[in-house]
Amino acid sequence: MSNNILFILCPPVWSMLPHLGLSLIIQYLKQKNINSYFFDLNLLFYKNLPKSYRKDWTINKNYINLEFFDYITKNYFYLIEEVIEKIKKNNISLVGFSVYKTNRIFCENLSIILKNKFENLKIIYGGPEVFSFFIENKLENWNFVDKFVVGEGEIPIVNIITNTNDKNLYLFDELNDINFYPDYKWLDLSNYYKKNSIPIIFSRGCYNKCGFCSEKFLFKKFRVRDPYNVIEEINYQFKYNNINQFIFYDSNLNLDLKKLNLLLDLIIKNNLKITWEAQISIKKDIDFEILTKMKKSGCVNLFIGFESGSDRILKLMNKNFNTNDAIVFFENLKKVGLNFEISIIVNYPNENEEDFLETLKFLSENKNLIPKVAQISRFRLYPGTNIKLPENYEENIAS
Repeated sequence: MSNNILFILCPPVWSMLPHLGLSLIIQYLKQKNINSYFFDLNLLFYKNLPKSYRKDWTINKNYINLEFFDYITKNYFYLIEEVIEKIKKNNISLVGFSVYKTNRIFCENLSIILKNKFENLKIIYGGPEVFSFFIENKLENWNFVDKFVVGEGEIPIVNIITNTNDKNLYLFDELNDINFYPDYKWLDLSNYYKKNSIPIIFSRGCYNKCGFCSEKFLFKKFRVRDPYNVIEEINYQFKYNNINQFIFYDSNLNLDLKKLNLLLDLIIKNNLKITWEAQISIKKDIDFEILTKMKKSGCVNLFIGFESGSDRILKLMNKNFNTNDAIVFFENLKKVGLNFEISIIVNYPNENEEDFLETLKFLSENKNLIPKVAQISRFRLYPGTNIKLPENYEENIAS
């Protein structure tokens, strides 16, 4: 039997850019002289389903239930047959799925179809929803899955393919060296809707301990790429893939200010004609000089997890700033001409009406300072976050 592996991205997940996590795994395998294949079923369905589906592709709950899969298999099974044909043509023995909350049901049902079609096929599940099922002791619900990967996928996938060990659960086997990047030779980037753009990472993990965030559990180590390696990637993508727009997928781009400062210096020194955007945190130690370099190096937008206009709630969230710090930070961003947007979380455990009104007051008083509130989200308790919910919390949500 071959050890050829096919990675499948099932719908619905965000479809504007290629999937960075799977692309990095494919590149890592390539460095190990291991061939792999990729099928972006998510993009294929996004393009073939009626346009009315696209507007709320990842947020409409009607798209993440069994009825949606039944609708697809009834009307668009020919697209699934393309997956089946790819498995046959390339003698695939392993299929890996990146499982999210939104595409879980699709992954499950497609896995069963493939298992029934190919008797010896092995199914591998990785992705955020696998972590959730692991924490909640629900992995046994997926009795049709042969291998589970919790955390990063590069090392576990190599071990699975090379039969290094025979276990079925791989936990947080993390790379020390993350200085590599996808060349995308296996992918037609022109198929994606954001043209001349790709995702990129500068770091993996996050050492902040925000109370609501599961990031601290998804990664055990915080690592940062060598800035020179990032410059090498930018030059490569520009030369060979005509890419000049980069979207950093880091949880927090400004955790290592020394390396970030060097990266910005290198972009400016090499006169790289790019634009970029990223998510950053409000930090007291990020000086005006670095913000100026961000602007000069091509930054066009920053996403900031502000979350609350109540200092009491910010403290409960383990945020390392208060509202006064936020105002100073926002003012500095505005002075250098950096566009930014913020997020808000409401209904945080133990948040009361006074806290909520403080947030509204903050937003009102600073409406000329904050360019955009990108999202307002109701608090969601992620597996592993260990937040103690107050009594009758669910009832309070319902009311």
